[in-house]
Amino acid sequence: MKLNLPYASPSWRAFLGEVGIIVLGVLVALGIGEVADSLRWDARAKETVRSVRAEWAQNSGVFEERVLVQPCLDRRLAELKSIVRKARQFGRIPNLKQIGRPPVRPVTTDSWKQVTASEVLLHIDTEQSRLFTAGYTQVERYASNVLLETDMWASLRVLEGNSGTISETLLADTATTLARLEDKSSQNSLVAKQEFDSSRSLGIPTSYFLLLDREGSRAEAFRQLRNRPICKALIVDGEPFVVAT
Repeated sequence: MKLNLPYASPSWRAFLGEVGIIVLGVLVALGIGEVADSLRWDARAKETVRSVRAEWAQNSGVFEERVLVQPCLDRRLAELKSIVRKARQFGRIPNLKQIGRPPVRPVTTDSWKQVTASEVLLHIDTEQSRLFTAGYTQVERYASNVLLETDMWASLRVLEGNSGTISETLLADTATTLARLEDKSSQNSLVAKQEFDSSRSLGIPTSYFLLLDREGSRAEAFRQLRNRPICKALIVDGEPFVVAT
């Protein structure tokens, strides 16, 4: 028995061919669009990471300065604790000149905040995103803790040029402030060292722009730091003070 198979007329073959071409064109266009979109996000992600790394580099300079100044702070706190102990024993405070305080530098988070407020965060390498998130969380805590520390250092200025009889209440308050300040100072120093070490582990060079108001060298920043009152000898009764051992 003879079978009659369906026969596709030339017009149908042409129609199906045209449909295939259209579908293929749509798929190609979608693919090209996805590739172009991916390339655009990659470019934005790279530019964003560069911006964040530049911001981190400036913060790194602030953290390094804090690490460098910490021995000065430790020495000053030891001197003041010794002076207060003697004052509580004899009821008198000697003539103290300028005590000084640690440098107060702004750490910035503007670039990172822009990242977290946009979709570009989804296109940044996961490990980098994790490190940046953890680092900036520490930065924000450090900024608030430094303000608390600064207030405590400022309260010690009551001792400057206030020689003579001093109340036990004021001395007790000062002793408490020194104990709290010693703890807060140590915490801030530890965070600063961790953040500075993180910068180096990420291969981010340190910028001293926030210290010098311009790009400069570590040597310049260090010299500037050494000229701060907190790193100079504490003058007590006209002489450099030495903690008795």
